[in-house]
Amino acid sequence: MQTPEAQGGGLRVVYVTMVYGRMNRYIESWAARCRLLGVTNLVMATLDAEAYALCTEHHGQQCVRGGISALNKYTLLLIALQMGIDVMWLDFDVFLVRHPGAALAAAVSPGYDLLMGYDFESDCLCNGFFYIRSRPSTVNWLFQLLRWLYDHPFEHDQRAIGAFLNYTEKVAATPEEMPAVPRWHVFDVDSTFINFGSWLGGYEELVLVHFVDGSAFSLYGRSDSDPSIPESKLKGMRAFAEGADQEESPMDAFYRPGVAALPAEELWEVQPHLKLLLDGKRKPKPLQRQACGILPSVETASTGYGWLAEHGAKAVPPEMQ
Repeated sequence: MQTPEAQGGGLRVVYVTMVYGRMNRYIESWAARCRLLGVTNLVMATLDAEAYALCTEHHGQQCVRGGISALNKYTLLLIALQMGIDVMWLDFDVFLVRHPGAALAAAVSPGYDLLMGYDFESDCLCNGFFYIRSRPSTVNWLFQLLRWLYDHPFEHDQRAIGAFLNYTEKVAATPEEMPAVPRWHVFDVDSTFINFGSWLGGYEELVLVHFVDGSAFSLYGRSDSDPSIPESKLKGMRAFAEGADQEESPMDAFYRPGVAALPAEELWEVQPHLKLLLDGKRKPKPLQRQACGILPSVETASTGYGWLAEHGAKAVPPEMQ
């Protein structure tokens, strides 16, 4: 096993993900992909017995057993930060094209202590993948966020993160509950750390693809009878539960047998259908991102825009000015 410093391009970083339920079918290929790329410092939080059994079979001893809760995403990270270890969170609906270490080290080099995923078309932060450097300020920030989420179980954690970074999202937190904002920025979502919906198309720079599966409703205590769950997600969940055939999703395509064994240099040539999927999501960079919000077309006290949309991705955050 490599040292955390070697894994993170010189950073002392551990990668963490979480899996349970219908995502368990990807564990074998997920672990194989990590081995191929040399991502050996990855911990899988397994939230059911099947996930733990598959993880220990294919990923060895780097498996943690837990219960189904969205808070598990942050408790493990907080423990690592308290131990002085930097963390990179990866949602399980991610495909690693390359080892993230070099791109991560370059992204934090200006002195950032926290990096967030970001949306290509709107001014919204994304918590499908993010990095936190171990600092007293980030330990306190994550602790206060976790405590607030525990006391407000009906709020979505991604919205809370945006609010706790003083960005475009707002939640019902008092000023006294808000910790000091760490020095933060966003990953390059144009071509490097992308969400599957849209990107510029720079294959040479591509590190990971986040499929934004969005089906982890039970993490928030929501059953499939919840009317707010999109019908498109319910169909796949019900088909899986009934053992019925499902239409192949983009994530299914990337985790077909054999794909995990291909290095980035061969991926698109040997599996051209994957390139076709990504080519279909290539878009020109938007001149103006959409506002961020649950109802972005409705005027509220929040404009839905922050300093990234106003000044661009190369802007310096207010915390570092």
